[in-house]
Amino acid sequence: EFEKSGAKVAVIDIKENEYFVDNIADKNTLEVFVNKVIDDFGKVDFLINNAAPKACGIKSGNCEDFEYALKVGVTAPFYLAKLLLPYFYDGASIVNISSSRDRMSQPETESYTTLYIQYINAAFLADRLTNTDYCDSIDYGNSPRRDSCESKAF
Repeated sequence: EFEKSGAKVAVIDIKENEYFVDNIADKNTLEVFVNKVIDDFGKVDFLINNAAPKACGIKSGNCEDFEYALKVGVTAPFYLAKLLLPYFYDGASIVNISSSRDRMSQPETESYTTLYIQYINAAFLADRLTNTDYCDSIDYGNSPRRDSCESKAF
């Protein structure tokens, strides 16, 4: 929809896309992605974080699965905001798309619930970090879980 409106969109995703395919859980990947965005576009109006890592449960998951979920859902949005900070236009926005799962849980999805609690915290932190006009966490409610890990900067 953004592209239909004339926006230039830079997507990083583990799924095939036209811009950048890689895993946002990797710090070096984020650095390479941001360098490409800045080389291609120079400045950024919006950072939209919409990562949905694999949910792991407290009984069936392990520490590595939980740490991976946090890297995708918490560390990556924070680090992308930090890396892009010098390149945000005045009035740029950071949007963290979240879920109502921060207020409820289902068995064996504890990493997913924890992720969305942290999205709200990340929104407040990013607001202080960037001095943007708008930084928020959007709760899209009971939508089907996406199997993609992505953040969008445009």
